[in-house]
Amino acid sequence: MKKTTIQSKKLSVRLLFMAAALMGMMMVSCEDDDTPTDTPQDTTQTTAQSNTYSGILNQVNNPAETEPVVPGMVWALAVDSNTHILEHNGSVIWAEDPILGVNHSAGDTVSYSGTIQTKTDIHGESYTVLAI
Repeated sequence: MKKTTIQSKKLSVRLLFMAAALMGMMMVSCEDDDTPTDTPQDTTQTTAQSNTYSGILNQVNNPAETEPVVPGMVWALAVDSNTHILEHNGSVIWAEDPILGVNHSAGDTVSYSGTIQTKTDIHGESYTVLAI
């Protein structure tokens, strides 16, 4: 019963931060057309084709894509010396969620097919995602 309550509180906090971030984006977007906004530019760079990547699953902090930053851990795949945040349908995969319907643990060795994308967070830091 306590686990359900904790997960419910985590979800409530995440939804609160997401709502605040959306409100901030809406306020920025409502400025005059002639006024520059703080809306980030799409700086995504994608590999040309889908490949299969094998590595070890781990959990990392959610990338800073919005202000305020939505707290939480997301799944990532360590391949050689690179760590790629896992995304599906354009969204990160939260650490408490299954990956493509399969439950995993940090440290599992897995393979996924997808494309590597380089993105930039709101602080100007680059990171890579594996879009599966």
